[in-house]
Amino acid sequence: MNEQIALSIIVPAYNLEVFLPEALASLLKIDFEAPYEIIVVDDGSSDGSLAVLRAYEKESKAIRVITGPNGGVSRARNAGIEAARGKYLAFADGDDTVEPGFFAAAVREMEEGGYGLVQGNARYLENGQVRMTLPGCGRRASAGDPEELAEWFFGQEQVLLFSVWAKVFRRDLVGETRFEPGVRVGEDLQFLARLLRKGPKTLVLDMDAYNYYVRESSVANTGYAEKGWDAVRVLEECGKEADSPRIRQHTEKRKTDVLVRIYNTALLNGGDPGKALRAIRETDLRAIREDLTGKERMKLRLLQRCRGLYDVLLRVVKF
Repeated sequence: MNEQIALSIIVPAYNLEVFLPEALASLLKIDFEAPYEIIVVDDGSSDGSLAVLRAYEKESKAIRVITGPNGGVSRARNAGIEAARGKYLAFADGDDTVEPGFFAAAVREMEEGGYGLVQGNARYLENGQVRMTLPGCGRRASAGDPEELAEWFFGQEQVLLFSVWAKVFRRDLVGETRFEPGVRVGEDLQFLARLLRKGPKTLVLDMDAYNYYVRESSVANTGYAEKGWDAVRVLEECGKEADSPRIRQHTEKRKTDVLVRIYNTALLNGGDPGKALRAIRETDLRAIREDLTGKERMKLRLLQRCRGLYDVLLRVVKF
């Protein structure tokens, strides 16, 4: 292909035979006039995913398929970054879909305003219904102050989502930054935190960009009681690297979110929640009080002082 590629969309895929056709169809239908490529990295799938991908690759010049042994989503995304030829990079998962107008709008803003990162809204769908749309905060622009961006990312409002999808990145912002192999949950958060420390000029658009389908089989839901500790370590790393006490407070609060989820997942699935409980009980709630909602404060206090009641409420009302 002699035309210069404007946008590279990187899609990791592992055993997604059923979902890939809808995901790829949405990527092939985006309203994007400049040349773009869809790089799908098959992460050693054992189902029929590769056959589906080869069929789409044969039909569309925009699709390139990369194969390799199973190594996890971080390695797959890194392989996509290495292969990408676009001035701009975007990420999508192989079981989600994208909104047709976002990529064009984001790249236009980046060309005109010099932004290194543009984000849109992500719609979370469950059983065919939109459960929530995030961040939905209206248009926001930052000149690239790292402190402001860290507040957007870790703060109570969370203007910047922890996910790499629903975003477009300037390739030179990504540079040599890569996802860390072995981080099973929280790899997006870690990758983004490292980019934001570079201080990119950033824009949040008030437009739908991405459709995330909530599935019980997703990585985020499978084995979280064990994998969630990776996210705890990432947040601890972010807290240590933060210059501001306020940002360290935010990362500590976010860590409690993960610990509670680890505890809940272990308890409801017959695992041992003891390690998560000990970590929660060691948390100084006074230090993160400003970041906690009333409901969050109640949950943490129950876990610290009256675990039995918390367990009953979790099982009965799933609060």
